[in-house]
Amino acid sequence: MAVVDANYRFIYSNVGVQGRVSDAGLFAESDLRAALDERKLNLPPDEALPNTNIILPYAFVGDEAYPLRNDPLKPYPHRRLQPEQRIFNYRLSRARRVVENAFGILANRLRVFRTTICLDPDKAVTVTLAALCLHNFLRHKQSDAYLPPGLTDWEDENHHLHDGAWRQERTLQSVNIGGGKNPTIAAKEQRDCLKDYFVSPSGCLPWQDQYV
Repeated sequence: MAVVDANYRFIYSNVGVQGRVSDAGLFAESDLRAALDERKLNLPPDEALPNTNIILPYAFVGDEAYPLRNDPLKPYPHRRLQPEQRIFNYRLSRARRVVENAFGILANRLRVFRTTICLDPDKAVTVTLAALCLHNFLRHKQSDAYLPPGLTDWEDENHHLHDGAWRQERTLQSVNIGGGKNPTIAAKEQRDCLKDYFVSPSGCLPWQDQYV
């Protein structure tokens, strides 16, 4: 499990948990959740949505595998969605592509070695963390050899999204969905507030309706 910033850099990682553990279960036992619950993260203060007086906290972007809270946002369940909910999911999906691309870049670049490395679990964790550090270093240096044009998703002048080349290799597995139960009332209200904002004159995108 990892947190990624807007520049495809890993700013938090949790490595070494058995693969049978769901993402929701991993998050529930992580130090990230503990830090969020105890408000120990240096997050920006709550801020108004652009062109409104609606004050909301900053939040992480997650997928269906995570629980709904007011700090990690997740999409509405994909069944009987209202148009406004589809738009919210679309906007959240666009933001989530940054995370997907970070993992995709890393997986794509590791494929260069094409070698199975047999290591003890502790050493495998060390190698994985070293790979994340190397990835961040190369992103900081903005190496064209490491991240050539077209490797990540890109958007044309008509705001159409195009898949990056890494997606064609199918190096990532689907997430293990489950475990996100009993979301709080506050988390539901926050998601609904953003849903309404994304279809309001202040928060809508001119081209978003074509994706609903």
